[in-house]
Amino acid sequence: MSDLAILKLAEGLARHASGRHALVAQNIANADTPGYHARDLPPFEAALRDEYAARATRPSHFNAGGAQVYDPRPDTAFGAASPNGNDVSLPEQLARATEAMGAQDRAMTIYGKTLDILRLGLGRR
Repeated sequence: MSDLAILKLAEGLARHASGRHALVAQNIANADTPGYHARDLPPFEAALRDEYAARATRPSHFNAGGAQVYDPRPDTAFGAASPNGNDVSLPEQLARATEAMGAQDRAMTIYGKTLDILRLGLGRR
């Protein structure tokens, strides 16, 4: 059942939201650390676009390099730095945490509703 694309999409969205939430927590924890720069993940949509972009699937295809794997990496977020070089903005981080929470909720809703549809198709409720 884990081969369903919609379940993989929900899992990817949940992992991305979890990673983003962890970075936001790290940013908030270092809000007073001199020289610390806030970090964030690239948007999930960009990673999804890269994942489903045209690519070589056989050695005879042009540029055959195999499938690319989405590996979230923190990107430096640009913001106004304080005199000590720290650019963490707490209101911005709280907004990012809220976005990550919403993405996590969406992923769990997609996952749950997909399972409901599968159960309904099998005649189970």
